[in-house]
Amino acid sequence: MVKIHLSIPSQEFLRGIHSYDPDSGRYLHSVDLNTRKKGDHVGIIKEGGPIHNRRKFWGGAYINGGSYVVARLIWVWVTGDDPGELLVDHENRNSLDNRWTNLRLATHGENSRNRSIHRNNSTGYANIYYVSGGRYRVSFQYEGQPIDLGTFPSLNKAKKALKVKKELYGEFYPKSSSLIMV
Repeated sequence: MVKIHLSIPSQEFLRGIHSYDPDSGRYLHSVDLNTRKKGDHVGIIKEGGPIHNRRKFWGGAYINGGSYVVARLIWVWVTGDDPGELLVDHENRNSLDNRWTNLRLATHGENSRNRSIHRNNSTGYANIYYVSGGRYRVSFQYEGQPIDLGTFPSLNKAKKALKVKKELYGEFYPKSSSLIMV
């Protein structure tokens, strides 16, 4: 499947029709457009992702026949730069939180490192899995390669082993060791 990258509207154009508050993350229409009134949120809350891991995000912002994710429009509104093939990542993993301090550019790989744990996780920690015999396995992926740090006799020792992951992931290592379940 060929992915078509729509040219995103210019900063000048976006600032003429939208307003943005970087402290609250509110991205609003600043003029009446069709059925949208001044002061309405830009876009609609959509749900996407795999069926077992649905996420809500501001999407469906239709401009001149194109549909855009709101975080990408905010990036252009603030910086004037089209993120191109990069994604606009939400540092706190809440894709409805568009405060400027929560947004950053990321590759697909970096974005996938900053993810929440699955709801069926039994340990409460990403990449730590309970195995038989009261042991815990620590494993994860980095740049498409599996990394297995082995098994540990306690959850605390398994958590300490995750320091390796933190060093590899750098700024995209999730801020809390126990992540939000989705």
